[in-house]
Formats: sequence, C-alpha cells, structure tokens
Amino acid sequence: MFEIDPIEYFKSPKSARHRQYESLRAYYLESLSQKEAAEKFRYSVYTFQSLVSNFQNGTIDFFPPVKPGPKKRWTPDSVSERIITLRKHNHSVYDIKDILERDDIKTSIQTINRVLSEDGFSKLPRRTQSELGLTKKQMLIPPVATQLDFDNLREYCFESQVGGIFYFIPYMLKTGLYDLVSGSCFPETSKLSKINSIFSLLALKLIGHERLSKINAYNFDTGFGFFAGLNVPPKSSSSSTYSYRVDKKSTQLFLEDFISNMNSGFSQFYQGETINLDFHSIPHYGEKSSMENNWVGSKHQSMKSASTFFAQDGNSRMLLYENADIPREDAADEIMNFVDYWLRVKGIIDQTLVFDS
Repeated sequence: MFEIDPIEYFKSPKSARHRQYESLRAYYLESLSQKEAAEKFRYSVYTFQSLVSNFQNGTIDFFPPVKPGPKKRWTPDSVSERIITLRKHNHSVYDIKDILERDDIKTSIQTINRVLSEDGFSKLPRRTQSELGLTKKQMLIPPVATQLDFDNLREYCFESQVGGIFYFIPYMLKTGLYDLVSGSCFPETSKLSKINSIFSLLALKLIGHERLSKINAYNFDTGFGFFAGLNVPPKSSSSSTYSYRVDKKSTQLFLEDFISNMNSGFSQFYQGETINLDFHSIPHYGEKSSMENNWVGSKHQSMKSASTFFAQDGNSRMLLYENADIPREDAADEIMNFVDYWLRVKGIIDQTLVFDS
C-alpha cells in the first residue's frame, strides 16, 4: 500500500485524464484565463482551447456510468448440463458434487442448487438410510439374496474368501445330498428355496462357523452365495428365522432318508461292532426359560438345559441318529426309539449298543 498526499494529488495530477479535469476545473471555477490555465497545467494555448471545445461539445466524459457486475455467479454451460443430467438420473446434490469432484470439476452445493432451481428442479424428498445404502452405523447395506438362474448363466466370475467350500461339491453330489434336500419336507419361501437355505447353513458349517450370526461376515461374498445358488448369502436374520421354522419331524425324516442312502452307497461306514448311545445336555442361560432342569456334566450341576440324544457308529464315528429337546419323562423311551429307527434303516441290528450313563 502507498500513502497518498491528498493536496499533492490534486495540485499535481499524474494521469492525462486527471490533468485535463483539473485544468478545466481551474478555468471554470477559479476564473483563470485560458492562457493562465494552459500554463499552469503545461498545455499550449491551442491545445487547451481544443480541450475546452471538446468538453463543451460533450465529447469528453470524465465520469462514465459504471456498469453493474453480474448479479449471479457464472457457471460454464458444460458444467450446468452435467449437473442437470445427473439430477435426471435421480442423484442428490451431494451425489452430484462427489461425481463432479471425481472428474476434477470443483463446484459448491450452493451452485448446484442454483443451477437445478433455475432449470425448474425441485428438491428431492429426504431419503432413508436404507435408500442411501447405509445403516445407522454408516455401514454399507449388502444386496438382497436372490436365486441365480443357472440355465441362463453363461459366464460368472467372482472372488471368494471361502473358496474351499467348493471342494465339497463332488462329495455332495456323490452322496445324493442335493436330491435328498430337494425331496425333503424342509420349508421354503417364494424367494429362497430349501436348497438355498439349507446349503447356506451347510456352507457355514463347512467353514467352521457354528453361529448363524457369523454369516454376516460374508454378506458381500459372491462365492459363498453361489455355493447355495444365490448371488450372496442370506442375512443372519433370514437364516435364524429359517432354522426356527424347521421342525423336529422334518429333521428326523431327512436324517432317516440320508442315513438310509448313505448305508446303501457307503456301507463301510456302518460296519462297527458297537453303537455308542449318549445323552447330552446343552445349557440354556436365558433369564426366562421353560426348559427342564437336567444334569450338565461340564458344569457338574443340574440346570436349565435341552436334553439331546445321539447314536454313533463305534468304528467310523459316523452319526446315525439324533434327537433334541427331549422331555425328561420321555428319556427312558429314547433308546427304544433308536432301535425302531435303526431297524427301519438297516433292517437288522447286529451291533452291541453301548450306553454310558
């Protein structure tokens, strides 16, 4: 910044236009003659006479009117057209700003709002977190599990963190598991077949996760879903709900069909001389429970629990039979229930039943 001497500024004008103004002012207001005014401001008399003539004729305008600047910020047409195109695809102003910034176009929310308003667009209705693709914890919401149409699936590439489960497919086909599940009494919905649901639960077991909540760790895993004939695995809430819908009768009928099929095709696993029978109590830790008290060996005490019964080939360790949530009054009949079951499956009992109690 330069300091200005006001008196010197008006006494000794520097610019040509300023000198003309001050010379004419002195001539008209200070009653100087044309010769005196010309000498004072270093003009010839003829030049000053011409200056006076031009001023009187209006050809000199010392204070032209100031043109007002633009009342609004100017936005390039290409940017405005891009903003309008993005809004037509239902993008919010924040989405538009992010997209433009990815293309190195710097603009503000206010500019985007102005462009849209001038073009007649109203504000979008406020969208829910789900519609934005976010949960309350700002986590991405995975896609909904849907069935794959294998008949029209020409090329399908994906990455999977659990790719090892596909090594089990030859065994599943060899044992007839697919056909057994398809012909079972397991429930299904209009969106998820019994194959989709059962194989999703099976995949979870095959990778070593027993809790259904663990399935959420694979919400975006295409390979996990593909194993069950889906784009992605179902959510834990869907899997839990499904497991509650599977009743004991359906499970026992499927088990009998599966063991019968295995005994026919893989009889070597059922040639043990003994069958181990065992009751096992699974503790329940809920505050309110209608379950009975049973002896829990691992806790060395009687507590609320589900009483279960297992039968296992003594040689191959293959599971032959199971039953869960057995009322205490029916426990004494469970061994005879197994005997009737094994006679239906194998036709004969030529093993020793070992019951450790």
